[in-house]
Amino acid sequence: MLLVHLAVACSVGGFLLYNYGLLRVASSVAVNILNLVPVFGVIGAVVING
Repeated sequence: MLLVHLAVACSVGGFLLYNYGLLRVASSVAVNILNLVPVFGVIGAVVING
């Protein structure tokens, strides 16, 4: 039950923060940031997994 609560809370919190950020930046900036998500994902995987 705690795992489900944690997963839902983190997902909802993440989506709320993402939507809040989209309201504050221009669309061109949002697209550039969205395109960097896979890059930071790979960098994070390399740092965490070595």
